[in-house]
Amino acid sequence: MADAPLTPSSDPHLGNLAGLHRMSRTAGLGSNEYTAVNTTSVVAVIVAAASALALVTPFFLLLAVLGVVLATVAIVQIRSSNGTQTGLPLAIIALLLSVGFSGVSGYKYFSGIAQERADFRQIDELVGHFGKLIAEGKSAEAYELTDTRFKEQVTLPQFQNLFDEQLAKAPTLGALQGMRTNKLFVIESDPDSGLRMAIGNGYLDTKLRSGDDAIKTEMRFRNKDNQWRVFAIPQFFAGKAAAAGAASGGAGGAPAGPAGPP
Repeated sequence: MADAPLTPSSDPHLGNLAGLHRMSRTAGLGSNEYTAVNTTSVVAVIVAAASALALVTPFFLLLAVLGVVLATVAIVQIRSSNGTQTGLPLAIIALLLSVGFSGVSGYKYFSGIAQERADFRQIDELVGHFGKLIAEGKSAEAYELTDTRFKEQVTLPQFQNLFDEQLAKAPTLGALQGMRTNKLFVIESDPDSGLRMAIGNGYLDTKLRSGDDAIKTEMRFRNKDNQWRVFAIPQFFAGKAAAAGAASGGAGGAPAGPAGPP
């Protein structure tokens, strides 16, 4: 009868090593002693924290998107590691931060766009109504659509003198028929008052000049108490202009006017 083959358990020369074959091949898996922190989860947290910059400018929304991707990858890797990797809490935190910052930033961005469009529409309607009142001989009512700063610099008689007298009697212009804008404005905050300011172009259609030949002039606006008002028309009411004077061609073909806001 042939001798039985030696095994680790029957070989007397192996001593204490004889029992090694009976240990599980997965021994140690799942124990904290042998787990490592998932690198992707660490990177995801760093990127997610940096995505807070998206609150300053939408450009950094790219970091928030990257943070979501990395966090998702980290979660998949950790759950597929059979317990050899840890860092699931880090990956979840990274995911929450990325989604949170992107959500807040996105809300601010789109809210800003909606507010800007509403401001553009309100200013355009203001200019149209302003010109309509003057065209209808209601210059005193149009004057009430101006900002308090405008009224401090330009009196009602000066305002009426320009629009009811000078403009109407100018041989190359004629009475105002209406005002409009191209609906494009630059809106910023006034560093002194904190109020929002806007600047854009106004187009004055007169009896003798209208359409493409309309008088183009710069107009400034200020938002106070959530209402836009005409702040300045520098070309008509220049700070250093004469208080009153004869109508002239002026820059862009507009008449010179009384002193007003700078």
